[in-house]
Amino acid sequence: MASREAPGEPLGLIRTALQHWHVEGSVAWSKQPHITKWLEENLDRSKFTNQSIARRMYEFLQRGGQVREQDRHPEDPFDHDVWYYMILPLDGREIFIKFVISDDDPDCPCITIVSIHKQSR
Repeated sequence: MASREAPGEPLGLIRTALQHWHVEGSVAWSKQPHITKWLEENLDRSKFTNQSIARRMYEFLQRGGQVREQDRHPEDPFDHDVWYYMILPLDGREIFIKFVISDDDPDCPCITIVSIHKQSR
């Protein structure tokens, strides 16, 4: 059985997409208004751009941070069978970031962030 971290496997695709955080399209952001609203209301956007958040996601993985997988819930507004998340330490808070693999090309994968909010305990 292939490792889920292997190239072409889900965690390998996520790692590769995040490794290319600086390449436009590797880490996309859903256009849903709640995402933009949360970012504007909760983060200093001059300090935390979409690209810098993607870079921090990659750095988090490099330090041993985890990506977790979840089966899609019927109320999820996207068509993927599974979604992924990480709880990213950011600006003294834990931020829950939910994303899907939107392009599974092993050479140039893409993830799309579909939700972001403060992690509740």
